[in-house]
Amino acid sequence: MGNCMIIEGSDQPEIAKKAWVARENGDPVLAIALWTQLLRELELAGEWEKVINYLVDISIAWKNFASETENPEYALTSLKTLDYAKFLAEKYNIPLRKDWELLVGRVEVDCQNYSDAIKKLEHYLETAQLRPEEKADIKSQIGFAKFKSGDKEEGLKLLEEGLNDLEHISEDVTYQDKSLVEIKRTGAKLRLARVLDDKEKAKKLAEEALQEAQEKSLGARVKEAQKLLDKMV
Repeated sequence: MGNCMIIEGSDQPEIAKKAWVARENGDPVLAIALWTQLLRELELAGEWEKVINYLVDISIAWKNFASETENPEYALTSLKTLDYAKFLAEKYNIPLRKDWELLVGRVEVDCQNYSDAIKKLEHYLETAQLRPEEKADIKSQIGFAKFKSGDKEEGLKLLEEGLNDLEHISEDVTYQDKSLVEIKRTGAKLRLARVLDDKEKAKKLAEEALQEAQEKSLGARVKEAQKLLDKMV
């Protein structure tokens, strides 16, 4: 891969950095526990913007846990966590994150609220200023939602386009030594693998995602890919 942009996250306390790494290493429960430790002291200090940001991180960990366990209750918990973050933002007059529609749309896909998810993701894709890998990732997510909602032809087209775009990203982006581009690329491969009628091609994509995730130490993706491959046996 070509150039690499590093997102340092130097304003994050060490416990938050550990939580992020735990989540991406495939331990969402530890991540939730670590972030939750920060919430009480931040609430007492009235640092509501930080509280909201960590609630978003916790929501993503619940989303990962839902994928890992295939328990829809955890996806619903993820969505409810975002609802609570929005409540606090409105109560304390704090602007929501610029990627709020993306955050909610992704979780609504997991909750099978496909129509609402598509609207949010499409609007975000059209209006936000995004890096190439972000655009490709969202295109893949919209494609998956459309396929699952019954628009299989358009959904498959977007899934394939999104993955193709991600395969041609020349600049990597890293945070806490994790490749954000690789996280998106392996996720796109697994989404496409889940919907393909060609089982051999689907298995090949899942195997590629597994190998790439192992090479990049993306534990959450390793678990996701292995679970999908186990179903293909």
